[in-house]
Amino acid sequence: GSTTYSLFELGLHAATTGMGTFLKFINFNGSQYIAQGNWLGKLNAGRTAYTVVWAYPITFTDVIPSLNSRLYIYLGDSSNYWYMSTAEAFTASNSANANFGAQHDNKLFKINTSGTVAFSTDPDGAGPTWTAGGSITDIASQVQGLRQGRDASGSYTLYAVTKTILKAYDATTPQWVDTEVRLPNHPNGGKGHAYSNGNLYLSYGLAIKEYNPETGASPDIGLTSRDGLPVEYNGEITCIYG
Repeated sequence: GSTTYSLFELGLHAATTGMGTFLKFINFNGSQYIAQGNWLGKLNAGRTAYTVVWAYPITFTDVIPSLNSRLYIYLGDSSNYWYMSTAEAFTASNSANANFGAQHDNKLFKINTSGTVAFSTDPDGAGPTWTAGGSITDIASQVQGLRQGRDASGSYTLYAVTKTILKAYDATTPQWVDTEVRLPNHPNGGKGHAYSNGNLYLSYGLAIKEYNPETGASPDIGLTSRDGLPVEYNGEITCIYG
């Protein structure tokens, strides 16, 4: 049977059962889902609690609503990813090496921990074809996720968020090009990232870098702005939901 948790209870459950620190909110098929650790929960109709709809022995590395009305659940380099239909039926793929991902240009992208990127137009097929999408070998260990957003011309492109540098995807070569966006040194820089209203948002500590690709502006915003926070509220942002 299913289990229902409030958001607070989900956090408590994670802390007491080793559920993991992975956290992501996803809008899919007209509902909101939460992925935390190795659990996927769905917000109930009253918007008061999340019902766990699926669990897996391995902690998720990313969850992406993407092609063919599927919700793709990435499990890292060694385990094949899964996908969920709109009927909440789960199917295992025949492909691994999926640590982070995103949808871009009607393709599902994946990147492994070595920085190798690939994409597919049929990721839920019986034998999906994956095409090389360049690689990020210089700072592969720093990659925090892939995120679609506007480029300087106003067209959509794909970005790779890392702990120190924001990289942009050049589909022609293909290759990943360093942008001018740099994050101050922080062990979890870029872990929180989102795209909203034409801007990319990247966290570092309690600060957030707001990047507008069309103007090139990248001011620092977030909880450290103005007078900052009292020392007792020190911490770090690990998730931004846009």
